[in-house]
Amino acid sequence: MGSLPTIFTGNRAEAKNFINGIQAYICLNREVPGFTSPMKKIALTLTLIQGEKVAEWANNIGEVLDELNPAMDNVPALWDTFLAEFQEQYLDTQSADRACAELENLTMKIPYIDEYISKFEELCQKSGYLTGNAEVTYMFLRGLPKSLLEDVLKAP
Repeated sequence: MGSLPTIFTGNRAEAKNFINGIQAYICLNREVPGFTSPMKKIALTLTLIQGEKVAEWANNIGEVLDELNPAMDNVPALWDTFLAEFQEQYLDTQSADRACAELENLTMKIPYIDEYISKFEELCQKSGYLTGNAEVTYMFLRGLPKSLLEDVLKAP
Protein backbone atom coordinates (compact mmCIF):
# COMPACT_ATOMS: atom_id res chain seq x y z
CA MET A 1 0.00 0.00 0.00
CA GLY A 2 1.11 3.56 -0.58
CA SER A 3 4.13 4.52 -2.59
CA LEU A 4 7.78 4.21 -1.79
CA PRO A 5 9.74 7.38 -1.12
CA THR A 6 11.93 8.70 -3.90
CA ILE A 7 15.41 7.29 -4.32
CA PHE A 8 17.94 8.71 -1.86
CA THR A 9 21.10 9.80 -3.69
CA GLY A 10 23.03 11.32 -0.80
CA ASN A 11 21.57 14.82 -0.59
CA ARG A 12 21.75 15.56 3.15
CA ALA A 13 18.84 18.00 2.95
CA GLU A 14 16.62 15.09 1.84
CA ALA A 15 17.85 12.48 4.34
CA LYS A 16 15.28 13.16 7.05
CA ASN A 17 12.37 13.16 4.59
CA PHE A 18 13.66 9.94 3.03
CA ILE A 19 13.82 8.11 6.36
CA ASN A 20 10.44 9.49 7.41
CA GLY A 21 9.02 8.30 4.09
CA ILE A 22 10.44 4.80 4.39
CA GLN A 23 9.23 4.51 7.99
CA ALA A 24 5.73 5.62 6.98
CA TYR A 25 5.72 3.11 4.12
CA ILE A 26 6.81 0.29 6.44
CA CYS A 27 4.24 1.29 9.04
CA LEU A 28 1.49 1.37 6.43
CA ASN A 29 2.46 -2.12 5.28
CA ARG A 30 3.20 -3.70 8.66
CA GLU A 31 0.42 -6.28 8.12
CA VAL A 32 2.17 -7.51 4.96
CA PRO A 33 4.24 -10.64 5.69
CA GLY A 34 7.90 -9.77 6.05
CA PHE A 35 7.48 -6.08 6.83
CA THR A 36 8.10 -6.70 10.51
CA SER A 37 11.51 -8.25 9.78
CA PRO A 38 14.31 -5.77 10.57
CA MET A 39 16.55 -7.42 7.98
CA LYS A 40 13.93 -7.01 5.27
CA LYS A 41 13.32 -3.39 6.27
CA ILE A 42 17.01 -2.70 5.84
CA ALA A 43 17.16 -4.59 2.54
CA LEU A 44 14.16 -2.65 1.23
CA THR A 45 15.68 0.65 2.32
CA LEU A 46 19.00 -0.22 0.68
CA THR A 47 17.22 -0.73 -2.66
CA LEU A 48 16.17 2.93 -2.44
CA ILE A 49 19.67 4.23 -1.65
CA GLN A 50 21.36 4.60 -5.01
CA GLY A 51 23.93 6.74 -6.73
CA GLU A 52 27.59 7.56 -6.72
CA LYS A 53 27.57 9.40 -3.37
CA VAL A 54 25.91 6.54 -1.47
CA ALA A 55 26.95 3.39 -3.34
CA GLU A 56 29.92 2.47 -1.14
CA TRP A 57 28.03 3.04 2.13
CA ALA A 58 24.99 1.06 0.93
CA ASN A 59 27.25 -1.73 -0.34
CA ASN A 60 29.07 -1.92 3.01
CA ILE A 61 25.78 -2.10 4.91
CA GLY A 62 24.55 -4.76 2.48
CA GLU A 63 27.68 -6.85 3.06
CA VAL A 64 27.21 -6.66 6.83
CA LEU A 65 23.56 -7.62 6.40
CA ASP A 66 24.57 -10.64 4.30
CA GLU A 67 26.88 -11.87 7.06
CA LEU A 68 24.16 -11.85 9.73
CA ASN A 69 22.32 -14.96 10.83
CA PRO A 70 18.57 -14.47 10.15
CA ALA A 71 17.64 -16.83 12.98
CA MET A 72 19.76 -15.05 15.59
CA ASP A 73 20.34 -11.47 14.42
CA ASN A 74 16.95 -10.46 13.02
CA VAL A 75 15.99 -8.41 16.10
CA PRO A 76 14.39 -4.92 16.37
CA ALA A 77 17.71 -3.43 17.54
CA LEU A 78 19.12 -4.18 14.09
CA TRP A 79 16.68 -1.72 12.44
CA ASP A 80 17.38 0.86 15.15
CA THR A 81 21.12 0.47 14.58
CA PHE A 82 20.66 0.88 10.82
CA LEU A 83 18.63 4.07 11.35
CA ALA A 84 21.30 5.45 13.69
CA GLU A 85 24.04 4.62 11.15
CA PHE A 86 22.09 6.26 8.34
CA GLN A 87 21.45 9.38 10.39
CA GLU A 88 25.08 9.61 11.47
CA GLN A 89 26.22 9.29 7.87
CA TYR A 90 23.65 11.45 6.07
CA LEU A 91 21.66 13.61 8.47
CA ASP A 92 21.98 17.29 7.64
CA THR A 93 23.98 18.69 10.55
CA GLN A 94 23.63 22.27 9.31
CA SER A 95 19.82 22.37 8.99
CA ALA A 96 19.31 24.04 12.39
CA ASP A 97 21.91 26.70 11.56
CA ARG A 98 20.32 27.38 8.18
CA ALA A 99 16.88 27.59 9.81
CA CYS A 100 18.23 30.12 12.35
CA ALA A 101 19.71 32.26 9.58
CA GLU A 102 16.50 32.09 7.58
CA LEU A 103 14.49 32.98 10.68
CA GLU A 104 16.67 36.03 11.30
CA ASN A 105 15.89 37.30 7.79
CA LEU A 106 12.24 36.26 7.53
CA THR A 107 9.84 39.07 6.74
CA MET A 108 6.13 39.09 6.08
CA LYS A 109 4.85 40.14 2.68
CA ILE A 110 1.43 41.80 2.79
CA PRO A 111 -1.21 40.23 2.73
CA TYR A 112 0.36 36.80 3.41
CA ILE A 113 0.16 36.73 7.22
CA ASP A 114 -0.83 33.03 7.35
CA GLU A 115 2.18 32.04 5.26
CA TYR A 116 4.45 34.17 7.45
CA ILE A 117 3.15 32.57 10.65
CA SER A 118 3.41 29.07 9.20
CA LYS A 119 6.97 29.61 7.94
CA PHE A 120 7.99 31.26 11.22
CA GLU A 121 6.70 28.32 13.26
CA GLU A 122 8.37 25.82 10.93
CA LEU A 123 11.72 27.60 11.21
CA CYS A 124 11.39 27.85 15.00
CA GLN A 125 10.88 24.11 15.18
CA LYS A 126 13.82 23.38 12.86
CA SER A 127 16.13 25.75 14.71
CA GLY A 128 15.15 24.56 18.18
CA TYR A 129 13.63 27.84 19.35
CA LEU A 130 10.63 27.56 21.65
CA THR A 131 7.79 29.83 20.63
CA GLY A 132 6.48 32.10 23.33
CA ASN A 133 9.73 33.37 24.82
CA ALA A 134 10.73 37.03 24.55
CA GLU A 135 13.50 36.51 21.97
CA VAL A 136 11.23 34.58 19.60
CA THR A 137 8.42 37.10 20.03
CA TYR A 138 10.88 39.89 19.17
CA MET A 139 12.00 38.03 16.01
CA PHE A 140 8.38 37.52 14.98
CA LEU A 141 7.51 41.19 15.47
CA ARG A 142 10.69 42.31 13.69
CA GLY A 143 9.56 40.44 10.57
CA LEU A 144 6.22 42.25 10.37
CA PRO A 145 5.77 45.25 8.06
CA LYS A 146 6.04 48.55 9.94
CA SER A 147 2.39 49.47 9.39
CA LEU A 148 1.18 46.15 10.79
CA LEU A 149 3.65 46.27 13.65
CA GLU A 150 2.31 49.68 14.70
CA ASP A 151 -1.24 48.26 14.76
CA VAL A 152 -0.12 45.25 16.79
CA LEU A 153 1.67 47.37 19.37
CA LYS A 154 -1.13 49.94 19.67
CA ALA A 155 -2.92 49.96 23.01
CA PRO A 156 -6.48 48.59 22.88
